[in-house]
Amino acid sequence: MVGPLPVSAHTGAVQSEPAQGEHPQDRPPGVAGSEAVSRIPRIPKVAELVADVIRAQIVSGELREGDALDSEAVLLDRFGVSRGTLREAMRMLEADSLISTTRGVRGAQVHTPSPRGLIRGAALLLQYQGAGYADLYRALGAIEATAIEELIARQPADAFDELDALNEQAHAVIDDPRAHAEEALRFHQRLVELTGNRTLTLFSSIANEIVRSVRIPRARPGNPHVTRWDAEHHDVVRLMRERRTGEALGCWRAHIESNFRALEHATGDDEVDLFKATAG
Repeated sequence: MVGPLPVSAHTGAVQSEPAQGEHPQDRPPGVAGSEAVSRIPRIPKVAELVADVIRAQIVSGELREGDALDSEAVLLDRFGVSRGTLREAMRMLEADSLISTTRGVRGAQVHTPSPRGLIRGAALLLQYQGAGYADLYRALGAIEATAIEELIARQPADAFDELDALNEQAHAVIDDPRAHAEEALRFHQRLVELTGNRTLTLFSSIANEIVRSVRIPRARPGNPHVTRWDAEHHDVVRLMRERRTGEALGCWRAHIESNFRALEHATGDDEVDLFKATAG
């Protein structure tokens, strides 16, 4: 069940925004009109309150991935709001990638929070700030270097086994440029996930998805670097097992730089439009 929205103590109706214009009786004693207005906190729109209730249900797990929201008629009755207000709330949730609607299907489908809702916004912000692909890829490499150090310190044998298995999967498709690039990116992401650090994993997943949007369309047969990159993935796992931190980090930094330089050569420079790359 959707929880109750804030309601007026006098009427029991859903509280909405105050009417425009200032009323003298609303001013605190001894405060001039303009000063009183500057102190009044912003009151959320009713649509925002409706969206917040549904967001809270998704975050708490009451609504799960793939669940369908109730029909518009049921939600209108439950919230006691206008159709326009409810639809505005649905647009807010859709903009947050928390629901999606399909023509002919009754009820919006729920999606749990994931990095996919942040990728285009992050790409847009990076592009606006003038942070090119080089900046992004090297930052991702720094996150992965932190993961390497942590895994070396912890020595989780099962994690190294999993990374070796991912390398074998990538090697099996080395003659298929796009499939190999996809498998290589899975290795990069899993390397960070295995640390168990959720914040690093979130940042890494956003960066990796932007990198994926740039790299996959540019994967071409005959890349002379692929065999070496494949070997470097195997080498870094071996060095982590052997606790050779400096060599592992050196191997990884060289790997990141080589990957970037290859893309730079393929595009002519590092001016890749990250926002456009994520459009697909």
